Amino acid sequence: MPQWYQRLRAEIREQMSKQRGVIRYRNVWLMVCITVYLPRPKDTKFKFPPRGDVDNFAKALLDSVQRDKRDSAAMRYWLYEDDKWIQSLYVAKRWADANNEPGYVIEVEEMK
Repeated sequence: MPQWYQRLRAEIREQMSKQRGVIRYRNVWLMVCITVYLPRPKDTKFKFPPRGDVDNFAKALLDSVQRDKRDSAAMRYWLYEDDKWIQSLYVAKRWADANNEPGYVIEVEEMK
């Protein structure tokens, strides 16, 4: 497992430990929206979009919030039991700005 991936998982667990009122989904169809806010380099030529593949961001984030029964330390940090229940996925990357610090937002909704 790459070091950046392990660091991201640790960061997500840290943030999840601070959350209150987290809804955990079991055996229901889900829609997931992910927005990744990346720090803008001082000398970038790129106005839009930020570098980095959205599929890599999505994989790392989704794996980090899925329940892992083999990892007892991670049992507290999950949003859904299995990614097979995700029916819709939207991923966007944006530059962080005054309104959004670098990081990510994960929204999960039960599909009706």
